[in-house]
Amino acid sequence: MAMSPALLERMKAAKQKHQRGGYTPTKKIKEGKTKVRILPNPNPEKPFWHDLGLHWVKAEKDGKPLAVTGCHDHTYETPCPVCVALDRALTATSDDDQVAVLKECKARKEVLVNALIRDGADASDDPVVLSLTSTTFSAIASMMEEYADEDGFDSTDLENGIDLVIERTGKGLDTKYTVMASRKSTPVPKGVMDKVVDLGELVKNEFFNKETKALNAIQEMSGVPVVGYASKTMLTGPGKIVDAEGDIEVDEPAPAPAPKGAGTPKATPKATPKATPPEDTDDAPFDMDDDMADILAALDD
Repeated sequence: MAMSPALLERMKAAKQKHQRGGYTPTKKIKEGKTKVRILPNPNPEKPFWHDLGLHWVKAEKDGKPLAVTGCHDHTYETPCPVCVALDRALTATSDDDQVAVLKECKARKEVLVNALIRDGADASDDPVVLSLTSTTFSAIASMMEEYADEDGFDSTDLENGIDLVIERTGKGLDTKYTVMASRKSTPVPKGVMDKVVDLGELVKNEFFNKETKALNAIQEMSGVPVVGYASKTMLTGPGKIVDAEGDIEVDEPAPAPAPKGAGTPKATPKATPKATPPEDTDDAPFDMDDDMADILAALDD
């Protein structure tokens, strides 16, 4: 009995998913000129982009990452336990080599968008998650703002929006990106928006499930204990706890020991830190492979 065409397509999609370990890879602009179309958010009330900060925690300079995890500060503008651990480790060491390694672990900023790549080796009618540098996204936003100032024009409109040409030149620290509007734009094919990725879910599920591994790696290589870490709160000093909403609560000091013969004093109750985190900072149950090769391949350069 032959396999139905619908089941065959589902099997192909499943094969591709499991070949990459379940991870939705991001694309980067390649050297030269690339024509792209930035796609809107299916929910018009939400932005079409998503900020992302990533900590690449390494044991040695230019070495392979031991863990790659999202930065709460750059992604959600909430306190980040990895940033705190790195700052403590930097404060505790005077070794130049270790300082250089710890600084490499600081968060790198990028911006994710759903997009169509119109030409080049990655050209496809299927949308991809495009990873842009902060300066590249800023240039795109400036161009879109300029067009919108005229008559409220939406550059991401599926029918009448504009294609962009992004040019990448140079290598390493000398890499530069320039953005310009394409002379000719074409409508987005039907069905494309049915395949776009929920960027908020992608960021939460793929990049915020390695915090504990990253913190353990920082502690092991620096020798500085990661004190008071919990999934949604971090200890910032004796008796001070900052929760995920940025509120500070201070534990009251314990009562002094009573002199001999005196009655047992009543214990002073301690303040309880808030436990309700922002919606997008929940630790995700998704479990990427420990082997970071898939992530390195997806987040190249």
